[in-house]
Amino acid sequence: MSDAQVAAQPRSQYVEFWNSILVPKFVRWRHILVGGLTLHSEKIFPSLQVNKGDRAIDAGCGFGDTAIELARLVGPTGSVLAVDCCDGFLEYGRRDASAAGLSNVTFLKADAQTYPFERVHDFCFSRFGTQFFENPVAGLRNMRTSLKPGGIMTMVVWRGIKDNPWLGHAKDIVLRFLPPPGENAQTCGPGAVFHGRHWCRDEAARNCGVQGHTVRAGRCASVCR
Repeated sequence: MSDAQVAAQPRSQYVEFWNSILVPKFVRWRHILVGGLTLHSEKIFPSLQVNKGDRAIDAGCGFGDTAIELARLVGPTGSVLAVDCCDGFLEYGRRDASAAGLSNVTFLKADAQTYPFERVHDFCFSRFGTQFFENPVAGLRNMRTSLKPGGIMTMVVWRGIKDNPWLGHAKDIVLRFLPPPGENAQTCGPGAVFHGRHWCRDEAARNCGVQGHTVRAGRCASVCR
């Protein structure tokens, strides 16, 4: 599918919300977001089962920092396809990859839930991206279709709200003064702690067609393989 065909695909309400509402806010606080999230990916990157020459995917790559690290891991004989639904994020990834002298990473504006991946990849990765899928099972199944037989999928997700009370503090304070949003309010998707409650379980993995599923739990985030 060409970039033009991808761009012509209808966008979901969640994708519209990300591009129109959240991207400007994330760009404003990029220095804090990237620095903070990198603390989590740095913990697991040394153990990722990625080899030189591999073809990898970074689903929901955001500003592209993990895609760039994957590109370094696979080396010049490998490649990385970095996918995100927000052009405002991808611009930074393209710029940073160019500044790093990396030509083996491609940044593609697309929805990882529905993009028709070729089944040619060795590794599929996502850091705090899959929890915003409109349909998590369908999204993870689609990510799985990108992999060759024996390919590996690894995602980092937040654990539940009890392990991450900071994710709810702002909402709790606002609700003291304002009514809750209505049922038709705009939203970015299931939310940051959705996978922590549902999708790092054996039953969810089976529903997505994943075999040999394991979870390594940290204090506030989990690594699902």
